[in-house]
Amino acid sequence: MHTWVPKVAAGAVLVAATLMMLWNLGYEPLALYDEQTYTHVLGQSFERGDFLTFSTGDKFWFEKPPLYFWLAGVAQVIFGEGAFALRLPSALAGVGVVALTMLLAYVMTHSLWAAALAGALLLVTPPFVVGARTALMDQLVSFFISFAAYAAWQRTQWLYGMALGLAVLSKSIIGVFALVPLLALRQYFWWGFVLAALIAAPWHVYEWLQHGNVFWQEYLGTHVLERYETNLFGDPALQTDYVSHLFWFVKVLTGLFLVSLVGLLVYGRLLTRTQWRALGLSLGMVAAMLVLFFTAQTRAFTYLLPLYPWAALSVALSFYWLAHAVKKGSGAAAK
Repeated sequence: MHTWVPKVAAGAVLVAATLMMLWNLGYEPLALYDEQTYTHVLGQSFERGDFLTFSTGDKFWFEKPPLYFWLAGVAQVIFGEGAFALRLPSALAGVGVVALTMLLAYVMTHSLWAAALAGALLLVTPPFVVGARTALMDQLVSFFISFAAYAAWQRTQWLYGMALGLAVLSKSIIGVFALVPLLALRQYFWWGFVLAALIAAPWHVYEWLQHGNVFWQEYLGTHVLERYETNLFGDPALQTDYVSHLFWFVKVLTGLFLVSLVGLLVYGRLLTRTQWRALGLSLGMVAAMLVLFFTAQTRAFTYLLPLYPWAALSVALSFYWLAHAVKKGSGAAAK
């Protein structure tokens, strides 16, 4: 096969991702609760000239960290007020997640085919695409978590620290998932932690100094701990809600992921230690996210968005390496 074919395949996935995320991005009106809330918060920031402490009406709003609003504010200055500017950070992050998932697959396998498969799996996952075309913080934090994983794999401390800090500024405690790669790879980036603190701490300290413990009570107490322990949506949520969602709306990725697990159970002994190291990272991230999201009492399907890239990466790595290992084993047996 010509060497340019896998390059074209990988390039086509990236072009398709860009078109799917950005085409007619501002066409649909802002309808979801999160989108309406974010546009109101951003509008008040422009009115008050304050992009550090957010508000809704006459009350301070400590629900989310600032990075998404900073990016959306820049987009609004450039493109004008409207749905396109508000959704643009999420859409660009969605494209970035596809690119980083492909990059991780490539640096782990040195195969553009594996990279193309990982990216394509995300594009045939409807909730991932819809989430990228919606003003949500989940894609942004997912981008920086993936960035942190890439930096950890490449052993680049400063890049890891920057990604970790920006992940926390994207969606507070969810950004801590960027620590999982270090645990999986058994690495310790102390200077990376220092850089992450220098990036994430100033805004949090500023809000604490300005508003005291009220900031922490709402920022972590109400919007993190209570969301984990209590169903804030008011409707009892069962664990099967997520299960049915994965099987109905993420059926291709879910099905292939389960097949890959079976393949690893049967033929996993054929893989090398380095290959299992990479799978440990991707599968470890899947496991960590499943534990958190399935045990939390407040549930929204958008919470699962950071999970999909790691499931796609796990499938691409498993299929690529198992296919080569089985083929190599069959060839050796034939001799």
